[in-house]
Amino acid sequence: MLFKSNAMYIGTQTGYPIGWDFQAVSKEIGAPCQEAVVNTGTALYFLGTEDFYAYQGNGLPQPIGESVRRWFLNTRSPNYKNKMTSYYDAEQRVIYWGFVSNNSATGTIDTVLTYNWTSGTWGVMNMTMQGFMQILNGQITFNSLGTQYTNYNSLPNISYNSSYWINFRVTPGFFDTANTLQALAGAASGATITTNAFGDDTYYSSMQQFKMRFKQQPVSGTAQWQGTDSMGVSATATTVANTGPFDNASARFDIDRSARWHMLQITFTGDFEILEWYPMMIQLGRN
Repeated sequence: MLFKSNAMYIGTQTGYPIGWDFQAVSKEIGAPCQEAVVNTGTALYFLGTEDFYAYQGNGLPQPIGESVRRWFLNTRSPNYKNKMTSYYDAEQRVIYWGFVSNNSATGTIDTVLTYNWTSGTWGVMNMTMQGFMQILNGQITFNSLGTQYTNYNSLPNISYNSSYWINFRVTPGFFDTANTLQALAGAASGATITTNAFGDDTYYSSMQQFKMRFKQQPVSGTAQWQGTDSMGVSATATTVANTGPFDNASARFDIDRSARWHMLQITFTGDFEILEWYPMMIQLGRN
C-alpha cells in the first residue's frame, strides 16, 4: 500500500520492465503520515483526513471512528497533524495511536487513542511520550545466566537448541520525555468514566441507584451525578451533586435524584474491569 495525504494506492508486482504497478484505491482518503497506519496482519487500520478507517484489501476503506471522530478532530492540535506514533498489541488486539493534543504547548505527544478491533471499543490515555517501542521480556542471556543458576551443573536438562532459551513475551512500551523506556503493563492506579445519558424528553424520572457488574472490582470509588432538563444545554443549566458512597459488595452507588436526563462521572481507584452498568429509575409523571 502507498498512502498520500488525500489518496491511497495498492501496488502489484508485475515484473520486468514495469516492476510495480500502482492502482488508486481512493483519491479522497489518505493518511497524514506513516505512523497513522497500523497493520494487524489481516487488515490496515489508519487515520484519514476526517475519520479512522479499516481496509482489508478489497473495495473501499470502511470508516470505523464515528463514536470518536468529532472528539479526535477537536482534540488533536492542528499544528502537529503529521506528528504521531503508533503500536499494535497483537496479544490484546489493541491498536495505539499517540498524537499531539491542543493542551501540548511544545508539540510533545501527550494523548493516546486506543482501539480494540475485535470488540470495536475505543479508549483514551493521557501521557507524554516520544514514541512507542516493543519490549521483549523473559529472555535468558549470558549476563542474566549467573543470577538464575549458580553453576553449569544446576542448569535444567534441556538441549541448547531448545526454544526454552529464547522464550519471551512481547510488551508494548514507550520512551518518555526523559528518554526512559517505560512499559505499558502492570496494574492500573485508577480511571475515570463518564457514562451515557439516561432519561427521556417526555417525562421526569428519579434515578434511585446506579448498579454495575465487574469482572474485577476496584479498591474504591466515588461518583458525581449530573442532571438536566434538556440535552445539549450549557453547563450552568446542569445540576451537579455527589452520590452516596460506593457499595463495593453490591457494586452500586445510591443516587436518589430527579431530572429528565441523568449522567454520572465515576472515579475508581485500583485495577478494575467493568462489564456493564445500568440505572435503577422510576418515572415521575408525564408532560
